[in-house]
Amino acid sequence: MNQTSTSAIFASPFANVHEPPLVKLLETAIKRNLALLKYYLAKLQYLLHASSKVGGGLDNTEKKQRSRHLVWHSINSCFKGRVCTGLIANLSIKDPLCFLNKAFNNFQRKIKIHRQKSMLKVNVVLVCNFIKPQSGDIDKKTFATKNHTIDINTNLKTWYRDNVIHTLANKLEEFSEKDSGWALLEVLHLKSQY
Repeated sequence: MNQTSTSAIFASPFANVHEPPLVKLLETAIKRNLALLKYYLAKLQYLLHASSKVGGGLDNTEKKQRSRHLVWHSINSCFKGRVCTGLIANLSIKDPLCFLNKAFNNFQRKIKIHRQKSMLKVNVVLVCNFIKPQSGDIDKKTFATKNHTIDINTNLKTWYRDNVIHTLANKLEEFSEKDSGWALLEVLHLKSQY
């Protein structure tokens, strides 16, 4: 076997890919899968913590623990930190509007830090599992917002209400009214890119 045929066998299937659309498509798929893995990691940690036994009943003092329904995960940023992605994993909230309202505090906390550095262009993606009751099929559906600008003077509560809650609520309502037969099973996470 000569040198050229050996290198052809062990070459990466993407070695000859020079088309930016394909590279962009692969990058998007990897980010989407990474976000889903982060969600499942947070959910598993929540379930393990919720099922663990604490104490042996010897101490009469009851310590109330604050229940965490949402967890923020930062996903590795690209372009030397100029594009960041954050994931708010939903651990136990069933209602999408309740989830979006509760997610605001996590979103606000992170965006306030980054908008101090520069003006931001932000979009948000809501990821949910839907089920077809007739067949039992489960499918993941995504609902995205357009990019909107946030600067130091932007009222985040108003911006979030107008560009995230209202937009995503309308998209969820349109999807359910299409007679698609899909019913919401669970809200997985909210991914924000800024």
